[in-house]
Amino acid sequence: MSIGSLREAFMQPYYGSAVDGFYYYLMANNKKFCDSTPGQYYAKFCSIVQSSGTGKSRLMTEVRTDQSFCSIPYLIGVVAS
Repeated sequence: MSIGSLREAFMQPYYGSAVDGFYYYLMANNKKFCDSTPGQYYAKFCSIVQSSGTGKSRLMTEVRTDQSFCSIPYLIGVVAS
C-alpha cells in the first residue's frame, strides 16, 4: 500500500462501533485500576495484538480524535537502523 493510499484511507469516515467499545473497555480498566488495592495492578496499559492491516492504527487514531488518550507503540522485532 502506498503512502497516498494510506492517507486517503484515513481520510474516509470511520464506520462501526469498535472505537466506542474500545474506549469503554479502557474506562472500565481505569476504574478497576483506581479502585484496586495497591500492588494489585502493575500499571495502566493494555495490549492490542492483531494481524497486519486489521485497523490497529486507525483505531488508535479514532480514539485519540474523540477522547484524551495516549498511545505508545511497542514494536516487537523492529530494529532501528
